[in-house]
Amino acid sequence: MESCIRYLRVLAGVCALAAAPMTFAQQGPIPIVGLVELSGTGATSGTNFDNGAKLAVKEINAAGGILGRQINYTSSDTQSQPQSPRRSRRGPSTRKRTW
Repeated sequence: MESCIRYLRVLAGVCALAAAPMTFAQQGPIPIVGLVELSGTGATSGTNFDNGAKLAVKEINAAGGILGRQINYTSSDTQSQPQSPRRSRRGPSTRKRTW
């Protein structure tokens, strides 16, 4: 009987140690950035896409997020110019990189 209890304690300790890195790795919100056309010739479709993404994020966060983590969605206007996303991507970044 004592060996069974000892085995269960060791098993519980191993499970706790195995789950610890996953718990610490999954802290904070998940950042998502959308490069969409909010002005210029593509403003209609870009605005619709942006509103749909915001609605989806709102529903996901209301349901508890992704594995318990909330989503932070921010959108950036490309101004309907193909070069705009490249410039904003190559420019100095003040955001914390997560990858």
